[in-house]
Amino acid sequence: MEYEGRFRQAQRQKYDCLLFDLDDTLYPLSCGIAKACGQNIKDYMVEKLGIDRSIIDDLSNHLYKNYGTTMAGLRAIGYDFDYDEYHSFVHGRLPYENLKPDPISKEPLAKPTL
Repeated sequence: MEYEGRFRQAQRQKYDCLLFDLDDTLYPLSCGIAKACGQNIKDYMVEKLGIDRSIIDDLSNHLYKNYGTTMAGLRAIGYDFDYDEYHSFVHGRLPYENLKPDPISKEPLAKPTL
């Protein structure tokens, strides 16, 4: 059949895994991930970029609101830094041990689909 190959291809699983980047959606705000991430961003700005701590709160809020992320804002206003180093510093030190399994979220994610 002419279309048999296309049909079989459409039925194959399209993804090996899914990555969700939905801050405070798949885990509760109370676990502290968001707060720690915000603090890590501010610490990076001070420790790695040499920005004065006294302006960090206002600057980071401004960058986030105007550029979508603080990182994008820092780049837009002229800071040059390595993206991998930034992500390692900001996300590599988060309290992931605070995340606990959630059976309610797990069930719909575990169901296989075609």
